[in-house]
Amino acid sequence: MKIIVANAPCYQWQGQPYQEDSILWAWRRSGSRWSHSIPNSLGGYHQYPFMLGYTTSYLLENGINAMMLDSVAARHTYCQFFSIIEKNKPDIVITEISSGTLQNDLQIAKKLKDFGTTVILTGNYATVNYQSLLKEYNFVDSIIRGEYEKNSLQAAIDWEHNKLEKYYDYNIFQNLDELPFPYRDDNLIWLYLDKVSGTAGQNQKSGRKIFIQSSRGCAFECKFCDWQVLTDHKIRKRSPESVGLELDYLINRFGNEIFIYFDDDMFNFGDKRTRLITDELAKRTLNWGFLGRIDTNNIDTWKYMIERGLKSASVGIESGDQEIVNEMNKKLDLTEALKMCQAISKDIHLHLSFAHPEDSTEEQRQKTYDFYVKSGAKSKSESMMVPLAGSDYYNELKLKGKTDKDIEFDGYKQLLKNQDISKLRSIKSDDLR
Repeated sequence: MKIIVANAPCYQWQGQPYQEDSILWAWRRSGSRWSHSIPNSLGGYHQYPFMLGYTTSYLLENGINAMMLDSVAARHTYCQFFSIIEKNKPDIVITEISSGTLQNDLQIAKKLKDFGTTVILTGNYATVNYQSLLKEYNFVDSIIRGEYEKNSLQAAIDWEHNKLEKYYDYNIFQNLDELPFPYRDDNLIWLYLDKVSGTAGQNQKSGRKIFIQSSRGCAFECKFCDWQVLTDHKIRKRSPESVGLELDYLINRFGNEIFIYFDDDMFNFGDKRTRLITDELAKRTLNWGFLGRIDTNNIDTWKYMIERGLKSASVGIESGDQEIVNEMNKKLDLTEALKMCQAISKDIHLHLSFAHPEDSTEEQRQKTYDFYVKSGAKSKSESMMVPLAGSDYYNELKLKGKTDKDIEFDGYKQLLKNQDISKLRSIKSDDLR
């Protein structure tokens, strides 16, 4: 048996294809909390797809001939993607789909079926809408809901016995220390770069950046976030010792001139554990950064991290208007957050977002920019709020009778000025040939 765990390509043209004034948009899906597109010419923003990596390692550990195929990071064309499929002749392809790339992903799934492979869909959108997907699309053989390491193995076993289930409900690892380290492709490892997240020191600038997860799940319930759908609202943390072992593995494999970036929601939740993981990094004299919150550590812990190699931190503020922050259930005190940003003397990157359901005035939007200026943050990213499948905002729209066709799922593209989104042309079936 052979299984390919895939992050399939997704491109969209704005304007007529291949014309000078047209833009080819490339989507980021697996590994990104919020699927979105960027101009393909920009290239280098790719987050490591943890679910693909962990699932591949877990299957390999259990004797399954598995292959991780990240065609988004590799910037494969559709032809290249399907050529790899044709060459390897997998029995099963496990592939993520997302809100913004749905039509593209379904066309790819249908064409995969033409190769005679079993098609299993995963990801947040599939988790939320599994029943309608199975009802409407007969080329979808099965759907795995939530994190998919364990269920991928179970599906492989069932497939061998001709007992593949139509869907597999949540079956997640409770102890993350039991997971093997995620698979990392030598040909792609240095393509995973999150350039928006601060300058992060010379190691990140040189491109030797490696993403790590120290936890899964989140203690917060922000209304815009769909990440809880994948984790089934379950919080689990790796032990600092387990993180240390992975650091040793990475140093042995890639050397110690690497920049470690923690890309999970609970890395800096609580001072004690944050300091223990910081100690593991300091023992190995690594430079590092993380995605987290500004308000879950005291200033002494922030200083402790900075003294031990922390070079950058990416934190979500979303809005500079406290009423809007409260409405989105972020549970963040902006006055205290501003004081903390100003007190931290290292690179802070702020994530800002607009077009929340209550964000309707120029004055409210100006407060967000004012927060950024006053914070002293070194950089920022901006996006429009979009109701991704599984988020509270998405569920509220569904209750109002809205369908997925009524929703623009690409927050990055909405933000760009002077772009006529109505001219965006989705990939058609002919493009998949």
